[in-house]
Amino acid sequence: MQKAIVLVLCVTLTLSGCATRAGARATRASDPTMSPAGVAPVISVGEALARVPVGTRVRLDLAGGRRVRGTLMHADATSVVINPRVRVPEPPVTIPVADVQGFDLEPSSNLARVIAIGAAAGAAAAVGVFWFVVAMIDD
Repeated sequence: MQKAIVLVLCVTLTLSGCATRAGARATRASDPTMSPAGVAPVISVGEALARVPVGTRVRLDLAGGRRVRGTLMHADATSVVINPRVRVPEPPVTIPVADVQGFDLEPSSNLARVIAIGAAAGAAAAVGVFWFVVAMIDD
């Protein structure tokens, strides 16, 4: 009887798509600032930076070809405050928006975190297989 229950549970979990990435996708609500054609309106760099959440890592392209990498601390229509990401700690830098020609958001991916998540998923799968084998042998 236990073998049948284990088999039914395994098949149900596998076929239902439980805990799969495809099944967990959420639909994105439409952005009210988008035009009906799907094209975003043109906004200034200052307005775009003001929409970026505080604490996001950014790379600013400044006039004269200079680049500044760091964590966004504050942004408004006139200035941007960045905590530079350098080897020797520096105080936050205030940069006028007029000097900012563009910016990019830097990904916050951490390799150690990704490896830990993969290892945890692998360990969970191994434990599941182990208990499945124990249940099959126990009967």
